[in-house]
Amino acid sequence: VRLVGSEMCIRDRLPLDFKKIKTIFDVDDLVFQPEIMTKGNWDYLRLQSDEEKKQWNIMFENYSKTLKNSDHVIVTTKTLATAVKGFNKPVQIINNGIGKLMLDSSQSVFELGALKPSESDGFVRLGYASGTPTHQKDFEEIYLVICRLFKEFDNIKLNVVGHLNLNEFPLLQQYLSLIHISEPTRRTP
Repeated sequence: VRLVGSEMCIRDRLPLDFKKIKTIFDVDDLVFQPEIMTKGNWDYLRLQSDEEKKQWNIMFENYSKTLKNSDHVIVTTKTLATAVKGFNKPVQIINNGIGKLMLDSSQSVFELGALKPSESDGFVRLGYASGTPTHQKDFEEIYLVICRLFKEFDNIKLNVVGHLNLNEFPLLQQYLSLIHISEPTRRTP
């Protein structure tokens, strides 16, 4: 479970210390460095209203509080591990991405012919989990490929979980009927 720092989270840590239960901070972005997050160099903030920016700034501060009060940290990159070193916490890197096991499994499914369209409607579904607006810019790297798949295959749908402003991707507009966006669970500071 990911908890964003709050007075309750910090206050309730006391029983964890008493019971000798260790807390682990898991992060895949620099959200624990509010001074960096609020400088205006983070693409997704440009899409937010002033009120949403204010809420994000509160969350950045709370992520930092959570990290400061954790016992260990898990990050996804060496860059994040370096950034965490200033907090004097043990750090473990667990890389995001596609590893050999996932690639081998995917290849096996493909070779067995087990990759099939849904029996209910005949569509193959692609998935994109954006979670937060931080991934708006990331989608730009793959959206032309998705457009090409829509153009070449008539049985493809895209399921997006999280925030994604499709208005920024003009070539996708003709395929909106094939795209379903599910909003993530709303976090509050």
